[in-house]
Amino acid sequence: MPSYKGITCDLFVGGEKATEYDQQITGNTCTVWIEAKEDTPYGFGVEIEKAVTGASLHQALFYADGQELRRCLFNKEGIKRSIYTAILNSQESGVITEGDLSFGRVDSESKEGDVVQETEGHIIENVGSLKVKIQRCSKVWDVEPPEKSYSLRQVRGIEEKLVKGKAVSHCTKLGAARIGDKLTWYGSEVIDPETAPYATFIFRYTSKALLGAMGFLGEQDADKDEIDKDVLSMSSEEMQREIMLLRNRANDADIKIKREGDTIDRGEGTSKRAKKKPVVIDLCD
Repeated sequence: MPSYKGITCDLFVGGEKATEYDQQITGNTCTVWIEAKEDTPYGFGVEIEKAVTGASLHQALFYADGQELRRCLFNKEGIKRSIYTAILNSQESGVITEGDLSFGRVDSESKEGDVVQETEGHIIENVGSLKVKIQRCSKVWDVEPPEKSYSLRQVRGIEEKLVKGKAVSHCTKLGAARIGDKLTWYGSEVIDPETAPYATFIFRYTSKALLGAMGFLGEQDADKDEIDKDVLSMSSEEMQREIMLLRNRANDADIKIKREGDTIDRGEGTSKRAKKKPVVIDLCD
């Protein structure tokens, strides 16, 4: 994405900056679509120009499919960071396990199938989206590791009817757990609350075939052989979703396809002062 409010936030897929489609800016939120490539690792790159934001301390909160992956402090000495892992588990002792991030197909077998079904509403609502929230901080301080243990889990199968008509083909896969480096934990006093962050960046991701169905691919991007390969790997449910998207587009070419389940934090008309509640975050290396 281009720099917005002094923040540059990019997504890297397979080590390369992802091509972005249909960029939209609403309030304090930037949204783009990208192609999800199965079994391909991805990571975030964030750079902050403190001269523009007016603060020397910032924290970034990273989410995938409605789940928080980790949060990271940007201090005076470190204002550019890359995030390629999620904290899978955090114990009271301060020991963490982490795993790599990659894209995988959403399993949408029927409820009668053998797949364990997803029941968490915030995951079902946000599957197929990555989000980065940026908050400015007025001060930070050292704290002990959080007393409450934390666990992140893999997205389960999603019943087809819950994503019907949506451009959902992939979810985030969490890599094998490994012991992570010891982290320094901080508390923070934020200027911008989580409900109205300074800036929010959303990457909606789906297959190349569905990007084409939504009309986002130009001739230079529409590699027929690659799209055909993508289509051949689709389940019957995914093909039905693509057909529905094509029908929606054909019915009204002047209206962009409705993005159901989008939970963009608009940040519009916010005038309340942020509550100065300490928040525990980790300092990423």
